[in-house]
Amino acid sequence: MWWSAASGAPQGTVLSPFLFTLYTSDFTYSTDSCHLQKFSDDTAIVGCVSEGNDCEYRKVIMDFVDWCELNHLQVNASKTKEMVINFSRKPSADIAPVNIQGLDIERVRTYKYLGVHLNNKLDWTDNTDSLYKRVVCWGGGCSERDKKRLNRLIKRASSVCGCPLDSIEVMGERRALAKLSTIMDNTSHPLHQTVGALSSSFSNRLTLRHPRCRKKLPQAGLLSIHPSIFIRLVRDRVAEAAV
Repeated sequence: MWWSAASGAPQGTVLSPFLFTLYTSDFTYSTDSCHLQKFSDDTAIVGCVSEGNDCEYRKVIMDFVDWCELNHLQVNASKTKEMVINFSRKPSADIAPVNIQGLDIERVRTYKYLGVHLNNKLDWTDNTDSLYKRVVCWGGGCSERDKKRLNRLIKRASSVCGCPLDSIEVMGERRALAKLSTIMDNTSHPLHQTVGALSSSFSNRLTLRHPRCRKKLPQAGLLSIHPSIFIRLVRDRVAEAAV
């Protein structure tokens, strides 16, 4: 006997990702040149294109879109991105973009997937930059115990890299002053007057208090799914010979 569900599980519960994974488990695809990777509603279609033949890659994307429409799942084409990893001499601009629902998917240089910042060079530059910024943000609300732990980690990294690295306090102060100076120089910024009133009149340093913020989780929405990222691996004989 079948029953119609009038509501779903709230977002953030343990049961929600399990039910969503169970609901979408019947669509799978995996070959040597193309596969579909799913983690709850974060979906990645990865295809390896050789000699410009991307038929299988595009077919998997279209099959996935058709499957979503058949199962009453909405594909958000405006939030879907494509990243081309191309180490050949042929520029990526010559490759036609993926089109979904009449919209050309935006091609990006970097994308955050499951907490990791990937880029089209397959190095850790963007991910490292993100971690660096996050450490600075944590510095304002960290306890003294946590700051000491982070600084010990920085010293260990400094010894491995063979070069001196700034402490959490130094990095946080430098970035805070740079940000506040930018606000002070921009008269149209909403915080221009507020920051100006807090600035010190006796030195070039600015007084900054780090508020403790609580992050509010977004409200649960309708059941929807969107391919987070399409990754197209471009390969030709020249690149293979170089390897």
